[in-house]
Amino acid sequence: MVVDDDETDDEEAGEVKTENVSEQQGQKKPSRDIEKRATKNKRGSIDIAQPRKRAHTSKHPVAKKLLKKLQQCLLTPLDACLAIESFEPFHAPIDRTIAADYDDVIEEPMDLTTLSELVRKGKVSSYEEVEEKIMLIHANCVQYCTGSHDNLIPLAKEFVKTAKDGLKKVRKEAEKLSNLLEDPDSKEAAAVIEETGKAKKSEKNRKRKAEQTWLEKEQEKPPTEKNIKQWQARMCDVQAEIIERLLKEKESFDFVGPVNKDLAKDYHTVILPDDEIYLNRMKKNIPKKMYPSADLFESDLRKIYSNCVTYCRGRFDNMIETAEKFWALAKAALDERREELAGLEALIARGTSDRPTQQQVAPELQEARGNLQESKRTLN
Repeated sequence: MVVDDDETDDEEAGEVKTENVSEQQGQKKPSRDIEKRATKNKRGSIDIAQPRKRAHTSKHPVAKKLLKKLQQCLLTPLDACLAIESFEPFHAPIDRTIAADYDDVIEEPMDLTTLSELVRKGKVSSYEEVEEKIMLIHANCVQYCTGSHDNLIPLAKEFVKTAKDGLKKVRKEAEKLSNLLEDPDSKEAAAVIEETGKAKKSEKNRKRKAEQTWLEKEQEKPPTEKNIKQWQARMCDVQAEIIERLLKEKESFDFVGPVNKDLAKDYHTVILPDDEIYLNRMKKNIPKKMYPSADLFESDLRKIYSNCVTYCRGRFDNMIETAEKFWALAKAALDERREELAGLEALIARGTSDRPTQQQVAPELQEARGNLQESKRTLN
């Protein structure tokens, strides 16, 4: 809606000017968004509510925390759908090499990964907006696939039902947070943030205590082949959880996949191909048990940071700050699980005859530790 502040006479007369024109009726008609915010006053005439005004979240500390909590709330049903393998056709943008005419048919493409990114960036920040985008994914599928890929239409129906059911579960909390964002200085907003902080601290302490209890029990077990495999699997799980946590952070966006060589043509003249590392590669390395120690795992995380600093200095200096933020997040995530990783490493080190000896493992660990120390000296 476009309202001219100078046209007070029109407003007093109850006339509302909008940019939406109904072609069928040939007259101006308020948009759906305006209609939702329109309310009747006591005299029966229509008042148009002003758009929601939210505090600048990048500067207001409470609003920033509320928005992050809202984003986590809205991402919950989306993450659940992304975890369902059968919904893979809706996980990512349509491959245009397979559907070359897709953009000719579909006006506004949408998929779960794109929607999740919009939520994380704050471009989609309400229950209604997420629901609308979910319905758009379904509508696009029906529109494009009818007559050519009819088998996907029932799947789209199942997807939208699952997504909306998940969204309904978070609706109350999402709407509450949206309302609080309108007045982040309120006592209620402060109370929610305080309660969230206490809950996080309590959950963190609970997890740490559970980890310590588990490790103590495991230390009593003999280092049989079966137990060692379980400990190795647990270490892989912890490492994978750290990577998944980082993948959800906006500061990690530039470090998810390989560097775009079209933009950085000389990248491998500065960073050797074998030294290139990124989060998705680490994610693939974990099941291969390529990180038998916390040092090796940390070494690759730090290498993501150091590679960026080494290459971008003097080329893309603005990226160095992003890399520093990423490393701070990575280090914090690693520090939270360091005690558990150290305990698992100690359990596995008790080993069996088919495990490499300390002498065999030592050179690899020594090299990783050396690289880590050298990287620290270079960057500091």
